[in-house]
Amino acid sequence: MKYLSSFFFAFGVFLAAATITTTAQAATDISSNAATPLNRVQTQSVIDSLIDKIQKLYVFPEKRTQIVAAINADNAQGRYLDITAGDLANRLNATLLAASNDKHLNVAFDPARSNGLNDASDPLDHAFFDAEGLRLNQGYVRQEILPGNIRYVRIQMFFWTENTTAKVIDAAAQFLSGGSAVIIDLRGNGGGHAEAVQRLISYLMPAESIPLMTFFDGSTGKSLFTKSIAKLPSRRISGRPVYVLIDRGSFSAAEEFAYHIQQFKLGTLVGETTAGGANNNMFVSLPEGFIASVSFGRPIHAVSKTNWEGIGITPDRPAPGPAALDIALTEALTTSLQSSDMKIKAEAEWELPAVKARLAPTTLGPEELQALTGRYGEREIRLNGDTLTSYRAGLPPIELTPMGDGLFAAVGRSEVRFHFVRKASDSVVLELLFRDGPRQTISRHATPQ
Repeated sequence: MKYLSSFFFAFGVFLAAATITTTAQAATDISSNAATPLNRVQTQSVIDSLIDKIQKLYVFPEKRTQIVAAINADNAQGRYLDITAGDLANRLNATLLAASNDKHLNVAFDPARSNGLNDASDPLDHAFFDAEGLRLNQGYVRQEILPGNIRYVRIQMFFWTENTTAKVIDAAAQFLSGGSAVIIDLRGNGGGHAEAVQRLISYLMPAESIPLMTFFDGSTGKSLFTKSIAKLPSRRISGRPVYVLIDRGSFSAAEEFAYHIQQFKLGTLVGETTAGGANNNMFVSLPEGFIASVSFGRPIHAVSKTNWEGIGITPDRPAPGPAALDIALTEALTTSLQSSDMKIKAEAEWELPAVKARLAPTTLGPEELQALTGRYGEREIRLNGDTLTSYRAGLPPIELTPMGDGLFAAVGRSEVRFHFVRKASDSVVLELLFRDGPRQTISRHATPQ
């Protein structure tokens, strides 16, 4: 069986499309408008069915009674009466989350999908998932070589399609293994399949079969055990720093990968505490066009003997989500400064000031900027508003942005930087620094009138 764990709301559009069938579309006569009003009989049928699913499927039998009691209590108080379909979903979700603290346990109003779930024999394996995985390169939407030979990959979702996904992961691992450092970006990754997590994490582990997770199925009482893969076709990712970027949008299967990194001490987690959804969920149809996501299984990690449900995974390097990449780059580039490879070292020396400037932008006042203006050889540095600009006859002007310590980036010209150096005599010298190593020093011989 495939274990699919995904953030219901973030990834719901994929699953909704996955379960729509021609038969369902023809059969449904329910309005798809969430503003559709519900009468008391319709509302009660939804509630009764939801309670039935929870009592039969929910992974924690000891919690079923309290969840059902919370639903019944709110129902008795009239919280679910005389409202629209959308409001019923919202109020039920508030009740479910308060009673369970389980982000995989929720409902939504989606008539087409509800009918599709009734018609589909196995919604988790629907052809739509395979097509979506193909469109998004199995979730590996971006691969890039960053300065200092830092290898970066962005994984949007953990798709799994037999005979397809494994090859994409193997190729990504081969790419990452050639880097001086590795950054795996899971920010906003809403989850996916355990098989995809298992294959990628195996590339960061020793070449032996090591226990990973136990997936307990509460509906059957059985467990599935996963281990790392001992034999893989591509090179393993070892002997170099590994950074995994996470944020509050990293959920479920993405959290499993991050949890392996942390528990097996395979790398450094950078960013925000994750969403906290560990349970395995299934999607079931409810009456009146509603669907429910019900947690039917829970993972148990081989090292911690527990999981991250309800609490999330705390990063090793806390940082706002948008800044996580630059935080990881700063650490990786700083390490690269010690490299014996002179090219990698030079690239790190060039890139590090730019990354630090993005993390802590430098702002200079008009007087500070004006003090740098003047004529430097064939160049004239002028202040236009609050921006320094370099002019040279016959060439387009170049805007300069401060990076700190007298260093300025040339907008649109990544191969050169301007460095203004004050001398003891209070004179100013301009150093033109070039990415490939050379530098040119020009004294200021005139200041604007």
